[in-house]
Amino acid sequence: MLGHHDRYTDTALDVPSKPRMRGAVPILRIHDEEAAREFYVDHLGCSIEWEHRFAPGTPLYARLRRDELVIDLSGHESDGTRDPSCGSRSATSTDSMRNCREAPTRGHHRKSTSKRPAGRR
Repeated sequence: MLGHHDRYTDTALDVPSKPRMRGAVPILRIHDEEAAREFYVDHLGCSIEWEHRFAPGTPLYARLRRDELVIDLSGHESDGTRDPSCGSRSATSTDSMRNCREAPTRGHHRKSTSKRPAGRR
């Protein structure tokens, strides 16, 4: 077999040793679509790639992009985190955290009123 090439060994040689990995896309929970558009599109400069609803009047699920940043916004109660705090896990510098805190707020963040037991979220 050494030095012998056929359709089986050629195919096996073409397989990469590691799968290609890409960045993760976070899902952020939103409560107010208008406020979310104002913040992400107007304030941060993201563009909307696509939007989805199962039917009229149902919660929005949308993908936004700005340069290499890609985020999904969801109005579905079970998506995203329950109590996100600005910059808690993703801020890479004190400047980005400060900018996040200085962003305009209108009191749109609210905690979930769900009475589900811990571990069933």
